[in-house]
Amino acid sequence: SEFIWTIDGRAMPQFSGFAKDSFSWTAGEVGSSLSISLVIKKLDGATINVSTRIYVSDLAVVWKANTSIPRWYKGKALPVKTASVIVSAIPTFIIDGKQISSDRLIFTWTINGTLAFSGPGKQLVTAQIPRIPFTSAIIHVKVQDFSKRIIKQEYISIAPREPLVSVYALQPLGG
Repeated sequence: SEFIWTIDGRAMPQFSGFAKDSFSWTAGEVGSSLSISLVIKKLDGATINVSTRIYVSDLAVVWKANTSIPRWYKGKALPVKTASVIVSAIPTFIIDGKQISSDRLIFTWTINGTLAFSGPGKQLVTAQIPRIPFTSAIIHVKVQDFSKRIIKQEYISIAPREPLVSVYALQPLGG
């Protein structure tokens, strides 16, 4: 079959031709969209027309360990085997110049392959860190708008760390 691609109404001869059933294209800024059209000319003369709109969006996933650290510590607290972590999904979904609020998005969370929960506005999930050495909690989130025009998903793997305490003299040369 011959594939004839257009992006935003512009013919893309560099991507079109026989057996050229896919291509790569750099998306624009978050909030923009691309209109992709495809005409498939089959060898028997039949023609198939397909088109879609792709909305450029972003999904960040961040986490915080429920552990104790000294007040003065400036780094990120790492999870230990007995800790839990709070994972947050931060989507940037913009359609027609308007950002969709999180309560108008459906979040579906799985932890280690098991559905944790799903629902509108459910941006946070709490996950228990595995107690088994050298294993990770694998957390997956899928976010979509109600009409499924935008669907994004991310995975994050969080491994437990062994706690470490370092003691040093405040004035090492003075004793």
